[in-house]
Amino acid sequence: MGSRSSGETVTAGLILSYRDSSGKIATKWGPRVVIAGKAPKTYLLPLDSTFNLGDAEYHIWQLKLTLTTANVAGKKVEVEFTDFQIDTLDNLSGGDDKPEITVHPPLHHAAKAPANAMKIYFHFDNQDCMPTTVRGVTDRLPYPGFREILLETVKEQAVLADSPESADLIVYAAARPEPEMAARIAGAVKGGTPLYVGAVTADPEIDALLPVNSTPVESKGIPERKQVKPESAADPLFRGLNNASFGVYRNIVLKDGKVRLAFADGSPAVVEGIAGKGRVLYSALGIGVDLIPGKAAYDPFLLRAASELTGKALREEPRPRPAVKDGWQMGASKDNFGRFGIILGDGLLTESISNSLAVTNGMGQYEFRAESAPRIRLTDWQLKPISGTPAEKPGEITWDHQYAQESAFSSAGRKHIPTEPGRRNASLSFSRRRSCRECAR
Repeated sequence: MGSRSSGETVTAGLILSYRDSSGKIATKWGPRVVIAGKAPKTYLLPLDSTFNLGDAEYHIWQLKLTLTTANVAGKKVEVEFTDFQIDTLDNLSGGDDKPEITVHPPLHHAAKAPANAMKIYFHFDNQDCMPTTVRGVTDRLPYPGFREILLETVKEQAVLADSPESADLIVYAAARPEPEMAARIAGAVKGGTPLYVGAVTADPEIDALLPVNSTPVESKGIPERKQVKPESAADPLFRGLNNASFGVYRNIVLKDGKVRLAFADGSPAVVEGIAGKGRVLYSALGIGVDLIPGKAAYDPFLLRAASELTGKALREEPRPRPAVKDGWQMGASKDNFGRFGIILGDGLLTESISNSLAVTNGMGQYEFRAESAPRIRLTDWQLKPISGTPAEKPGEITWDHQYAQESAFSSAGRKHIPTEPGRRNASLSFSRRRSCRECAR
């Protein structure tokens, strides 16, 4: 809310009306604001603290203004109120007299790619290129998206293409149809632009280009996992292949292509085909799978496939090992435990590890053990009365002794632990003091 007056000082009050859950109109009084001077001012009034509204859904009915003009009686006063808004803090200004602070991140000098760099057009249905509007300012690319992450290690050799028609390679993975763009992609591929498809398709125009028929596997809990193997052991596309098992999420039926990689049961995993003049490579494993391990790139196989499809070689860099500084190795790897540091050679930074699970919740604590812990039962007790009319008789009692009247007493239990070879005899003592009412156990 903004305000200014004609020069006099007046006091404004706010009244907020809303319809509650029962349908009745409720009223909340806000603070009084002193308005003085001709310079415009902006007021930021949080709904929760200003009008004492808790966390709930409110159907706001009215926002009224009251003016107190007792101190300017007989004078002409003009007060202007503008720009009433109810919005998030991000979209509202920061206060009446507080300067706006803009933080500028440090400049990153982007590596300039050569004129002959590989141009890749990514068709994803994520929000990488969706504009974000904050405080009236629209940011067309709010952060380096997944597309740039995929090219991070080769940003001096490969750049993002603006359109499928200008690309050296098209990469497609989308679960949401976009017929107009799909038709443009199909036209570019048939004209000779290679296409890489990562598992999921949503456009019939793209399905028609594929060398396979691909449908999702019916979800029944945890997906089945299988190892993969190349059809030719000499295939350079799968050099250094991961021997892990990968999830099977698609049913793949070969149409007219060539299987390059298959699951252990022989079903296709990566298939090559031709659509018009363009080469097509379909991967049932999707994008971002660690098919080629030990590389710095987010998806080394995608970059290797891009090199083959375009004829422009993209470099491969090994994944850097965790840095070791002052004897500490940071980060999680096969050489350490967790994401804190360890001193190499000192083992785990714990005193002991057992197969029990202990849980603490406030004052309560309990523990699960793989095997039951040995217990010592105290069955026989020595009773000593303290008060009561008539008082309990002293003597030996058992754990299930019935008390005849209200009284106070102390009891002590003792247990002899049998000796073991090479060890001394031991005993355990336990005492307690309590009051019991009639017939209480």
